Amino acid sequence: MAVHLASLSTPFVASPKLVPSTKASFKPWSTSLVRCEPRAEGCSRSAAQRRPSRYQPSTWNYDFIQSITSATSIKTQRTRVEKLRREVRQIITSTTEQVAQLELINSLERLGVAYHFEIEIRRSLDAISTSTRGFEDLYSFSLRFRILRQYGYNVSSECFSRFSDQSSRFFENLCEDVRGLLSLYEASQIACEEETVLEEASAFSSEHLRARISRMDKRMSRQVQRALQVPLHRRVRRVEAREHIETFERTDRRSQVLHEFARLDFNMVQTIHQRELRELSGWWRDLGLGEHISFARDRLVESYFMAVGKMHEPQFSQYRMQLTRDSYLMATIEDIFGEHQSVEELERFVQVVERWDLQAAEQLRQSLRVFYAAVYNTTNQISYTILKRHGRDITSHMRRATPRLEEYLSNIRAAMTGPILLPAYFFLSQNIEEKAIQQLQSESNIFNLSSMIVRLLADLQRSRARVAEEQARQHIRKLLRDAWRRLNRELLLAQQHQQQIAFSRSFMNVALNIARVSQCMYDYEDGVGVLEHESMDHIFKTELGSAKDIKTLATHLLSFMGSCYYVKQLQISV
Repeated sequence: MAVHLASLSTPFVASPKLVPSTKASFKPWSTSLVRCEPRAEGCSRSAAQRRPSRYQPSTWNYDFIQSITSATSIKTQRTRVEKLRREVRQIITSTTEQVAQLELINSLERLGVAYHFEIEIRRSLDAISTSTRGFEDLYSFSLRFRILRQYGYNVSSECFSRFSDQSSRFFENLCEDVRGLLSLYEASQIACEEETVLEEASAFSSEHLRARISRMDKRMSRQVQRALQVPLHRRVRRVEAREHIETFERTDRRSQVLHEFARLDFNMVQTIHQRELRELSGWWRDLGLGEHISFARDRLVESYFMAVGKMHEPQFSQYRMQLTRDSYLMATIEDIFGEHQSVEELERFVQVVERWDLQAAEQLRQSLRVFYAAVYNTTNQISYTILKRHGRDITSHMRRATPRLEEYLSNIRAAMTGPILLPAYFFLSQNIEEKAIQQLQSESNIFNLSSMIVRLLADLQRSRARVAEEQARQHIRKLLRDAWRRLNRELLLAQQHQQQIAFSRSFMNVALNIARVSQCMYDYEDGVGVLEHESMDHIFKTELGSAKDIKTLATHLLSFMGSCYYVKQLQISV
């Protein structure tokens, strides 16, 4: 059960009457905010009529979020980080043996710093992709397959036939090669649909890894257990970086340089994330929706964590903050649709959104009028930002991103993904292309599949809560595996034909990361509606900061978490 702390929002006198900008004609990209002024008549439901909220109060209050600071100073560390970045780049360019190159790329990915060296990594992989010479054992061969496919290279899964007999059964003498089995298992998770050899690889490797866990050393046992629970391909990059920095072996000068660079980079990026979160907390408090829609979830920190999971790199700060606002408002819409209003009221609300008419909002109940003002302001702010950047008004596209009533009623979780992806395209693209917008609005396979994974994970979580039959849960898990394979196929094809599509690799990664962060949150019950131990741990470790911050919460959290482990120093010390 989550800790009961004060709400993030504070009350404000909101009005059912929406007053537009003082200008006679309100332009869709205006930065003027619609304000809510009080009027005499009351039209909200009485407390007795309202359903009580089924969600627990927020764990993070405004004062705590504003107090978050980091011991890391970006200014003081910048010189050291730049020096280490040059050293790591030299390590990459001076590594000539191809297996060593792949191991280095794998380390950079897992440490969360590969984004600094995209050109160097691509140059190395171009050479590695031309030949399998030197990749003779199961470990290196599987590592080559996984990394190349992850970066969009066309590598046939039939290449694994060298490790199987004529009946396509993997050789039994591979069973004792634990390192090779783990590498094979991770490679099999990037399987596409109808790749039977990778299905066999997954079954073979997982069976023998499980059988040998008790005989492994502690370090290898932990790696295998984590992989079997959540494979690398499905892990949130930021969470994986935090875990891998802790366990990264520093056996020589090169590994020590890599570790220090990753550690400082993590802390510097964390400082940026903390600053963003403080600003978002102020935005939510000033919005004041908590007073009028008190039955909705108050999950700002969790929404921001999910935004970080989708795109954590420092250059995407504006996208992260806007995505958090959008996701938070969309979750509130979900709660309004699912918890509180009649179908007739919801139909009127959707009609008002579709018309984008301030006067039409007068027909809405007070709580919906207040919420409409928030949606109106936020959407216009996005449009204004894009107008400044690209010289194009995208208000009409943003309005159409709001799902219709029947979409909410039939598939609420999947309906959330569309409004997240459209702003992502506008914020992450150098040039806005009409054909890309049309592809997004015509239900592109990549984004449908990402939405499907979110929906299936939610269904799996609900099946646990309802003590559903194991057979039903197994069916959902099979659907999840199939959806992941189809998503892998679409992403692979998209990367191989990037010249013919309108989406950048960064944008396609958002679709993949939506599935990853949903896996992370839903694996530990409902990580948004009910914050469980592991979801809390992820947020503390990746975003919330230093030991002195955590110590202020220790007395509140010990009873919830049951272990001092969660309240010890959670930011990696310099």
